Amino acid sequence: MNLEGGTGRFALDLEDMKGEGAFSGAVDFTAEFALTPDNAVRIVYGGMRMFEDGKLEADMNFGSVTGLKGDPFEFEMTWSHFYAGLSHRLTGNNRGSWFDLSVHAGAMIDHTLSRFESTASGVKGEPADGERGWFAPGAGLSMAFRGPGPAGFLFEILQSAPANLGGQGIALTDIRTGVTVDLSSAASLFLGYRYVRAVYSIYPDSFAREDAQKSADLLIRGPILGLDLRF
Repeated sequence: MNLEGGTGRFALDLEDMKGEGAFSGAVDFTAEFALTPDNAVRIVYGGMRMFEDGKLEADMNFGSVTGLKGDPFEFEMTWSHFYAGLSHRLTGNNRGSWFDLSVHAGAMIDHTLSRFESTASGVKGEPADGERGWFAPGAGLSMAFRGPGPAGFLFEILQSAPANLGGQGIALTDIRTGVTVDLSSAASLFLGYRYVRAVYSIYPDSFAREDAQKSADLLIRGPILGLDLRF
């Protein structure tokens, strides 16, 4: 992540900033609202907030100054992701179908904000491009397999089009896969894995295709537990 402050511009690798105290919270939901038997409006929202405080594990350069090993620091980041699109079911027209396949296309709007501060090092930085929203078209697919019993399998992917739109762009891949267990005809439990890779870039102008400057490169992954409700 590229940050900027009174000491100049510097890159911050979150893998190197392992805090002694950490807090993170996230929310995620996916909803579909039927328009016809085969078409629906699909909405995906994900949000995360992370806070860490600790001590630098080694000397690090922050622009014009060097933070020394042992200097305390605080880092905070918030990330939100919203996608809305039109979904079309290709197969699996009823709840008794053993295989469902649908495709969708729409647009995503993301928001990023981060803050880093180390008083002992004299460093305070925020995103070099400021707090901002990001926009990109996107498309994906959803597959569900159901066996003769209550268990099933789900695979979903959402991919953005990394194009220059107004001088900015998102290269985002969102994959969710796992097993489902029907609790009733209207509810099922989901246990699986989520992988999100998002690269946010700034272009020198609205028509440039090259020379993009990376603003943030985020990788969010891990096990997830969810509940699927059908109305």
